[in-house]
Amino acid sequence: MDFEQEFVPLKKYRRAIAVTLSVAMLLAGILCLHLYHIKLERSYDDRVAHFQRLSGQLDRAMFAADSVFQSVFVSLEQPLTYHFDPFIMATLDQHANYYYRKLPHGAGEIIGQGLFLQSAQAARQWQQVMALGPAFNTALALIRSVDAVAYIKDNGFAFVKRRESNDSRLLTAILDGKLSPDFTKEAYNSSSKVEVNGQTYFSIGQRRSSTSNEHVVLIYNADKVEAWLNKVTLTDSEATLINKSHINLLSEKEFNLEPLNEMTLLAPWIGGVHLFSQKDARPIDLAFKQSERAFRNPILYEIGLELLFLTGFIIATFLAVTWLSGRIFIRPVSHFVRYLTLQEHTPKTTFDYVIPIDWQPWFAQIKRVVMQKQALLEQLKQHNLVLDEQVQEQKKALARSLDVKERQASLLNTMLDNIPDLIYFKNIDGSFIGCNAAFEAFLHVKREEIVGRELHEITDKFSELTALEQYMRLQQRSLTQTLVMDEKSYMLTLAPFYNEQHRLIGSFGVARDVTEQQQTMKSLQTSEENFKAAMEYAPNGVILASIDRRVLVLNKAAKRYLAAHTTAAGSQLSALFSEESYQSLVETFDCLLKHEQKMAELTLAQPGHYSWLQLSVSLVWDKQRQPKYFVIHLQNITQLTRAKLDAERATLAKSRFIANMSHEIRTPINVVLGLIDIIKKQGLSDSQMAYMSQVTYAAQQLLNMLNSILEFAKVESNQDSLVMKDFNLIDLFDDCSRLIKPLCDQKSLVLVNQIDSSVSPKRLGDMNKLKLVLINLLNNAVKYSESGQITLSVTPVKEQEEEHLCFSVSDTGVGIKAQNQERLFDAFTQGDDSLSRKHEGIGLGLAIVKQEVALLGGEIKLHSQYGQGSQFYFSLPLSKAESNLGHVRVLWFGGSRPPIVLNDVHMECESDIAHVITSLKAHDFDYLLCEVTPEPSIMDMLMSEEVMSLVQRIYMPDSSHSFIEHNETVVGVFQDGYIQRIRNDIEAQQQNPEKANDKLATIEGMLCLVIDDNELNLDITANLLQQQSASVVKCNSAKDVVLLVRQLQPDVILMDVHMPELDGYTATRLLRREIPELPVSIVALTANEQAQEIDQALAHGMDNYLIKPVSRELLTQVLAQYTKSPVSFFDRAFALKQVMGKEAFLLTMLQKFAKLCIGYIQQLEEPQPATDVALLAHSIKGAAAGLGFNRLAEAAKLLELHIKQTDGIKEQALVTNLKQKLKQTESYLAIECQGD
Repeated sequence: MDFEQEFVPLKKYRRAIAVTLSVAMLLAGILCLHLYHIKLERSYDDRVAHFQRLSGQLDRAMFAADSVFQSVFVSLEQPLTYHFDPFIMATLDQHANYYYRKLPHGAGEIIGQGLFLQSAQAARQWQQVMALGPAFNTALALIRSVDAVAYIKDNGFAFVKRRESNDSRLLTAILDGKLSPDFTKEAYNSSSKVEVNGQTYFSIGQRRSSTSNEHVVLIYNADKVEAWLNKVTLTDSEATLINKSHINLLSEKEFNLEPLNEMTLLAPWIGGVHLFSQKDARPIDLAFKQSERAFRNPILYEIGLELLFLTGFIIATFLAVTWLSGRIFIRPVSHFVRYLTLQEHTPKTTFDYVIPIDWQPWFAQIKRVVMQKQALLEQLKQHNLVLDEQVQEQKKALARSLDVKERQASLLNTMLDNIPDLIYFKNIDGSFIGCNAAFEAFLHVKREEIVGRELHEITDKFSELTALEQYMRLQQRSLTQTLVMDEKSYMLTLAPFYNEQHRLIGSFGVARDVTEQQQTMKSLQTSEENFKAAMEYAPNGVILASIDRRVLVLNKAAKRYLAAHTTAAGSQLSALFSEESYQSLVETFDCLLKHEQKMAELTLAQPGHYSWLQLSVSLVWDKQRQPKYFVIHLQNITQLTRAKLDAERATLAKSRFIANMSHEIRTPINVVLGLIDIIKKQGLSDSQMAYMSQVTYAAQQLLNMLNSILEFAKVESNQDSLVMKDFNLIDLFDDCSRLIKPLCDQKSLVLVNQIDSSVSPKRLGDMNKLKLVLINLLNNAVKYSESGQITLSVTPVKEQEEEHLCFSVSDTGVGIKAQNQERLFDAFTQGDDSLSRKHEGIGLGLAIVKQEVALLGGEIKLHSQYGQGSQFYFSLPLSKAESNLGHVRVLWFGGSRPPIVLNDVHMECESDIAHVITSLKAHDFDYLLCEVTPEPSIMDMLMSEEVMSLVQRIYMPDSSHSFIEHNETVVGVFQDGYIQRIRNDIEAQQQNPEKANDKLATIEGMLCLVIDDNELNLDITANLLQQQSASVVKCNSAKDVVLLVRQLQPDVILMDVHMPELDGYTATRLLRREIPELPVSIVALTANEQAQEIDQALAHGMDNYLIKPVSRELLTQVLAQYTKSPVSFFDRAFALKQVMGKEAFLLTMLQKFAKLCIGYIQQLEEPQPATDVALLAHSIKGAAAGLGFNRLAEAAKLLELHIKQTDGIKEQALVTNLKQKLKQTESYLAIECQGD
């Protein structure tokens, strides 16, 4: 036998290798073909993206052209303001068929057909087109490919601006209309290409109107455009511009704009890439093409290289694998198979074959396997015997399983017998298969007698049960029904049951005794009827409405309230209410559904007898939290609402009375206090000054009384509210001390402030309300004390969970009798109400205190003994404001522990001066705090330059002032609130170290306009401003306020709110609407302190408010916020000094300067060389500075300096600014001189 023929697996192995190589080569070819198509698609997408970028650039070019057209048309519509020289028309060149004029300075060219006739109309036409020069220059500068811009009229007249004006043939083409587009179809179109003097041009034009052929054209150099396209387009491709007639504007080449064949949609590159963008909004479109060969060749080259590389790689891989498999696997297997096949006939060459080392263990293992065959056969026999034994055991287990099933059946019967429901099973013929004990007891027949029999054979009762079973078998589905059997109600369930082939084999029934449930249901029905009767005859209306807003139930009261006697269930709920009321009700429904609330209330106004109804709407949810229906309770509140409206009208009348009283009383008080201030400055004798002080005191008392009445009215009407802000207890105590200290000094009383060292100074609350309470209590303490001291203190309340502080005001006065303490906080009462009482007042202070403390969250309390003084105290929840000084390092110099106020500060303690200096040198401390005033020797050591250079500041008690005068490093601090004041100063240093260098508020040099219909108030306010060196313009009416403010341009306006003809609110609205470019600051002057009056002023556009009478300090503080320029408007003191203090001479000089200002304005309005403007500015600067008009002098100085630096007027805004300052000064002088 030939072994090579017999060993077929090796032959199939080689065939498999060949087939696998062929398949791999085929897959490589398919992969390269797929890559080829992908590269074609990506390359086509790149062409499309490139084309879209070119199209976008064309869109921007067309937008630029459209902007030029719109700019030209806008210029044509503008009125002519510049001076036109008619000499230009007189020097034109007249030819036989046309006339021509080249404008000077490169301004353009004018050309027209026929004979030129000089006329006024021609002059206007020339003046109009010459104004287009800037727009044409802009077009030529922005659009590089445009060689000329032309404006052409119907009568053969044209204004042209060219980039190169050497050749006139382009003008001839323009005049002949060769470069004018066809406007018969579109008002925005392009022309065909035109060749002029070896250059190719085309134009884009837009007609000005549809009634004339007057138009503007942009003339493009086609060669430049084509060069640009060639530069930006792809290699081996072409791009060009096409007009609306599909004519190539750049070359003679034709572009195919339609698909070449049906395959274009699937493979758009077949026949070449052709792209065309056509947009109606632009007169020129873009076309692009590339031949199919140029498109495909680069991709074919790439794919060829990839296929060659992939094929070589596959062949090399297969050759290596075949050689290695032959050496490692096939040759050893061949020799082994030959040995197994031939055995003793094996050729000698096979025995001579040296087995590779890796195969030797496997060959030895195969030999062992052959030797083990016999042993395995013996083992198989033994396993068969074991298997027989296992089969016998399984038979025994099966028998035991049958026993288990019998027990399970018995268990099931036991369970059924213990179920109280009646359960039975039947065959398909209606005979019983089985039943439980309950069914057996129900029939009073034993189970053995029931099985195999039908119901009618057992008893003649229960025919209804038999009928239901027959109906169930016909329908072949389960059913449930209630039956009455033996005077009991049963819930019967009948159902068929099927075998595995889904064939009906019988049925079963389950009957449950529901007699008690039926009785309960009847009780529920009775209860429901009672509920419906109760709801129907309820005194208040009740409506049940479905979720889709339909009426479910409507009782009699609801019908009576809503006049809906004919409304039935199921009708729309909207029929019961007016449209507005129904919308409010729908919003309430939506709110309940959206927020899953249970109830909401609203009040509705209804026409008819029941004018006002109070509705309580609730939503009923089921157990799955799904809405079921709405319940609406209606209550007639017509009388209650009318009473409430009457009370609101009374409250409104009281508020109006209080507002009018405030205005009418504050106005004369403002006059009195203002006149007293003026008189005091005129030099009085001591007795006269004493009289003036008494008048001032009386006016101030009247003002305090008015403030108390207004504050009590605000509290009583519940219009007061809290403004929660961060504040500082030290500032609060200092403000109170500053106000009360003068009163204490008058009676030789000592005012003591006590701030517990553990109280943090920064708090969150309403500081103004708290200050009002403390000032009232301190005023009372001073009023009822003739000697001794007044103490204001604050301590922490430690038993409270929240952060509470206890404020206390105590005195050593007369005290309060026990019988008077109960009514002490009532309005308009005092401790002594007799006519002979010693102390003044209207008795509102403590009533206000009680209300304000309650609003702040506390309760005012009193401890007093008659003849021994009084103490008023209260605690408030004032949380700490956020503050952190953890990064600050402090050294405490003292014997006791540092207070807890500085717990968040990194602090170290030393009690010895030597250790203090050592610690300062060894560590980087920011501050040194001294617990007590150091002795002189220690003070010298602390004030040495070496020690002061180690820290930012050294703090010590205020008694050390004699040692630290004029020293910024060593700071003396008042004893009251010593630690809190130090903490405040450290925080201020950390937040803004330069805060101490801030300048005081000032209004010196401001230009103020005061508007008030009351002449006395006007003079007093102006006097207050002039005392602060402000320039003031007075006006007693706001009638012409817009014109006055436009001319005067003041820094700030002080405007009275209540004025005849035009009130302050209306005047403010006029200013904001008419002069939005001049946002002047407006401060309201009002005698009404009510919050709504202030809110109304701010809502109408006013920036701030001042309440009459106005103090000089408050006026300065408010107006200083609106200082616009550091340079003063008019320094009157300087001007008086210039004229030796002569008022009359100064008035004469100001009148002359006003006339000069008018002349200066006229000169600046006229065109003149920059050198003349500089000389004029220099003249204005000298004249204005000499009279103290500093802002005018500054404006002239800036213009003069600008002209000298730039050799011209580059910033026209400086000229405009100087003219505005001249007009402002002239307007001020006109009013000032007229008033004087």
